[in-house]
Amino acid sequence: MKLSSKNLKVLIIFGVILTATNLRAPLTDVPPILDFIIAQFNLNPTQAGLIITIPLILFSVLSPLAPKISFLFGIEKTILVSLVILTLGILLRSINQLYFFYFGISLIGIGIAISNVLVPALIKKYIPNMIPLITAFYTLSMGVFAAISSSLSIPVLNWINTYNSVYSTGTLISIIILPLISIVFWIICLRFCYSNTNKHVSLKHKTNSLRILKSTLAWNLTFYIGVNSFLTYSIMMWLPLILNDIGYSKVNAGFIHGIFILMTSIPSLVMLPFLSKVNHHKLFAPSSGVLIFIGFLGLQFMPSFAIFWSIVLGFGTGVGFLLALTFMGLRGKNTEVTSILSAKSQTFGYALAAIGPILIGYLHDHFNNWMEPNILCMFLAISLILTGWFASQNKVIE
Repeated sequence: MKLSSKNLKVLIIFGVILTATNLRAPLTDVPPILDFIIAQFNLNPTQAGLIITIPLILFSVLSPLAPKISFLFGIEKTILVSLVILTLGILLRSINQLYFFYFGISLIGIGIAISNVLVPALIKKYIPNMIPLITAFYTLSMGVFAAISSSLSIPVLNWINTYNSVYSTGTLISIIILPLISIVFWIICLRFCYSNTNKHVSLKHKTNSLRILKSTLAWNLTFYIGVNSFLTYSIMMWLPLILNDIGYSKVNAGFIHGIFILMTSIPSLVMLPFLSKVNHHKLFAPSSGVLIFIGFLGLQFMPSFAIFWSIVLGFGTGVGFLLALTFMGLRGKNTEVTSILSAKSQTFGYALAAIGPILIGYLHDHFNNWMEPNILCMFLAISLILTGWFASQNKVIE
């Protein structure tokens, strides 16, 4: 069955937005109840850091495979399979056994890793003339549902415990509704999509991959994604505990954590009029590092204004994430190059990001305070200013 080009674009936009709801929410619902999970499984801070580090490692390892799989089976079918894997991961993560918990987290990482890479290519394939706009809606949807997921973790746990005392990870299954809805949508959507599969792309794929690996612009984009992700996922993981140590209750810390997550999506609205104007990219890309530096500086030396600093950190990391996705869409000459660029930049970028949560947890465990982790993050924010400047060059990778 065929749809008109206009209707198909609308359908794909809904698919992109629905897919986006699943790409952070299954990660952000954990940190607000991290204390309970640590107590449930008797974890130390380094082991707790693995909760976010494992998905990031999988983002890095699996990113190169996503384009190859999509070349064989089509982008749309591959995204559908990734959502099925994600759903199974959410289900297993809720079981009161440590190995099921970590295995579920691993499956969640696999599902998110594949979709992370393929959504920019999907936008390039169907809506190449609206990349900044659709990317903005994509990141907005991701951030809003991640914020809702984070903010509701403690209330859901408290509500369930009112009727029945349960282990903390059991409450995490509530997020499963998002991938289930998305799976139903993509099953229907597959009837109308056209899949460009090619089982003889290996030589061309290797040629484009080598060209991208030699591109200075591609490496600048990679480090920009890596440093921004290092900071984003470190904050995402440890902010509730930082707030607890400052003196905030678990409910309020979860709420502020939700504000941080929500603020990562606000740049999608504020910057939308400027994203299509490439002259502004050199201004916005370094600004993410400036905001993150200010946020950590304030959190360290003026912790009583933690809500404000969380807003600054959220907006700063959100700017970096939005621009990274936009750059991936704009820098690739076509769908294949965009897919490979997305995979390569996320492979090396998330390898760097995977160090973040576990390193921050180790530093806090070793020094027994948050000063050293905050100082490290401030230095990384300075490096983000430099990589952002170079990653914003208005060039196309062929």
